Amino acid sequence: GDGAAGAAGAVEPCTVFSLLPNKYPVASRHLLLVDATLSPQRLSRRAVDALASLLEACPPFAAAFNSWGAAASIGHLHVHLTDEPLPVDSFELARTDTAANGAPVYALLGYPAHHRAFLWSTPSGRAALVAQLDGLHALGIPYNVAFSPRGHATVFARTKAQPDFSWRVYGERLGGFELAGIFTAFQENTYAALDEESVAAMLRLATVPMPPAAQLPADAARA
Repeated sequence: GDGAAGAAGAVEPCTVFSLLPNKYPVASRHLLLVDATLSPQRLSRRAVDALASLLEACPPFAAAFNSWGAAASIGHLHVHLTDEPLPVDSFELARTDTAANGAPVYALLGYPAHHRAFLWSTPSGRAALVAQLDGLHALGIPYNVAFSPRGHATVFARTKAQPDFSWRVYGERLGGFELAGIFTAFQENTYAALDEESVAAMLRLATVPMPPAAQLPADAARA
């Protein structure tokens, strides 16, 4: 229903989102958090704050975001939700030596996709996350974000085109759920092809290293 994002009381009353069931679910309790206002498919600080309030109020839900060019199906702001555990969460979260926008940057040790993680559970982490996404948008780099109920968000900068290898093996677009390790197979032969090695290769080939802060626009690169 409307106003779901205000459940934890941390979001301004004018921030209204709708929580809707997905017509074509690909995960357990697949829901959509949809902005009730006319907003483009970009994660603003307002949207991240609303999503954080919802996730804090509704464990164990996780979320996935697809930017335009990274499997977003429509241009209106929406975020995918599921109560299914994200396989990416089985990897250890470790703090790196890097800081962004005054907040520490994290990595998931051993995860095959290029990525960078921030704490959505803290105001400074959310600010750094949004600055990173704004920088990618300014550079024209598509991206996915996986929001873990453990309190961190993992950003995946994407290749401009999905690699041929993933089309041959999986045959579907790779979005935030796939980058977080959730794959939906519609054919038995597809399911058989999704072994650990092929999934790791798809994730690695579909992502690119995060641009250095020096290459980001000034507003997004401030530390």
